[in-house]
Amino acid sequence: DADHDVVLVRVAGSGFAPLPLAREPTPAGTEVAVMSHPDGRFWMFTSGHVSRVAEWTSGRGGARPSYDVLCITAPFAPGSSGAAVVDRQGNAVGIAVRIMPILKTRDAGAGGENEKAGDHAHGGEYTAMVIPMAIPARWVLELVKSK
Repeated sequence: DADHDVVLVRVAGSGFAPLPLAREPTPAGTEVAVMSHPDGRFWMFTSGHVSRVAEWTSGRGGARPSYDVLCITAPFAPGSSGAAVVDRQGNAVGIAVRIMPILKTRDAGAGGENEKAGDHAHGGEYTAMVIPMAIPARWVLELVKSK
């Protein structure tokens, strides 16, 4: 599903124990954890909370569909896409799909706390914050039902 950045793969075999998928919306404040492989750094465990449920507008297609995403404080990075975002009960509440940097422009010569040591007064942008985003697990359930 290109709009939601989710791929389902059917695997032959038996004896698998999939993570249970959360069927209800996950509210802000829910504790979550992510086990992923950011940039080839295998088995990185991070934890945090759902900081907000936001609306994301897809950049694909003419209609630009929008859908909800979980903004979380458990960090992940490129290479982590597809990792499960789980709650304290072990339910997959979402799937890690993207990070959104918030960029801030430096004022040339302004100095102050926003400039890193050693920076010169040439202006430019820096990353003020990165928001990890996850597709809610209910999208996976809907995708499974449609296939």
